Amino acid sequence: MKYLGLRLAEAGATVACIDIDKGRAEDIAAEVESSGGKAFPVIADMTDPAQVERAIGEAAVRLGSIDVCVDIIGGATWDKVQDVSIEDWNWTIQNNLSQVFYLFQTVGRKMVEQGTGGSIVALASADGINAASMHAPYGAAKAGVISLAKSFAQELGRYGIRVNAVAPGNVGSGNEDWPEG
Repeated sequence: MKYLGLRLAEAGATVACIDIDKGRAEDIAAEVESSGGKAFPVIADMTDPAQVERAIGEAAVRLGSIDVCVDIIGGATWDKVQDVSIEDWNWTIQNNLSQVFYLFQTVGRKMVEQGTGGSIVALASADGINAASMHAPYGAAKAGVISLAKSFAQELGRYGIRVNAVAPGNVGSGNEDWPEG
């Protein structure tokens, strides 16, 4: 989130740093500010629809409008398909797919109400396009994110709202798809 917040601020955006972790949200907002940008923290659990509504409402009030929304929340667990627990499945779907729906719906409504268009983006994954060993729940969730982006784009496009999903592959220095050990 820090890198994205810095890049958005460099482009002239005021950044609402929404995070469940108060310290992280405050630290990222402070770093954006120390780099010459404008930012503020908003603390919310984005897997809770009521908190999503509150956070977006708070951000809209402080920003004046919501013009761009980028969702980068998510995470993965690694396990063989036959060993994935129900708890891991549910956590992965909630944190990688359901929260995207809650955010897209809330921000989409706000942008339609504003009447000024906008852009909504979610981080998907190449795992949502192609199968990946040890990533069945994550791949299923990210495939859902891609589908959500297409559906929201189709429905919100008439309001000048672009909706996209970015699906990167591995990043970093090694094969991050496999757990250590």
